Amino acid sequence: MAGKKPLISTVLLNWNRRYLLEQTVNSYLSTVNVPYELIIVDNGSRDGSQEYIKNVCSCNELCTNILLNKNMGGIALNLALTRARSDILHVSENDLQYKPGWVERVIRIFRVFPELGQLSLYAHSPARNEGDIDGERPSERISRQGLTIYQTRINVHSSSVFRREVWQQGIRWKNIGNNGVRFPDDYSFSQEVMKAGYIVAWNDEYLVTNYGHLIDEIKNNLAYYVRDYKAKPGGLEKLRKRIKRFGYGLILDDKEKSGYRLVSLD
Repeated sequence: MAGKKPLISTVLLNWNRRYLLEQTVNSYLSTVNVPYELIIVDNGSRDGSQEYIKNVCSCNELCTNILLNKNMGGIALNLALTRARSDILHVSENDLQYKPGWVERVIRIFRVFPELGQLSLYAHSPARNEGDIDGERPSERISRQGLTIYQTRINVHSSSVFRREVWQQGIRWKNIGNNGVRFPDDYSFSQEVMKAGYIVAWNDEYLVTNYGHLIDEIKNNLAYYVRDYKAKPGGLEKLRKRIKRFGYGLILDDKEKSGYRLVSLD
């Protein structure tokens, strides 16, 4: 695939959690069966992620990296997207496991739905059976040529795929967050895509497993999620509401690294 114009340009954004990053990279490389380029952006990790990224890209001529010394949040995505060459641009968080056939399906969907500007890698309904704590996703079904997508009026998270035309119209990733914890502002990005005249949609099935939304991952790394939710709109009350679906509450505990612990509500 070297030398070919890529059919998909992937920008993978990382900030710590090397154990999930490795899973994301390995599953991506084992399932991307079309000409591609992979640009890994690290937001100043201090857990060995940057060393791992250097090693991955040294062994793969289709992989390049941008290693930052601080967390720039979603703005860091723009640094990599400026380099991207494909007509299909793909942003990936570092907590996914890619499923076989995902990229072929994405490419076909964009060909069948010319009005589509941005497509999520997630389904229109959270995977509750896997422990997905995410909120509900209001949407409208659109089917064509054996494919179905679900149009939303809100947003589809940052792990998504969008047309180069979106980028060419000047739509860029912005930040949300505070106290040095910064994230891509996925709501703002999706809203700008819609204002440009495109539709934004969920898939009809999960093309990845999103470990970052699973209750088991939150239980295993609570300090990370407490810090994250504190910096997001809705704060810890949003986290409490989401984990309550699975029978858990969040209480103060100064003996824990996060200052909190999960308790069963049973």
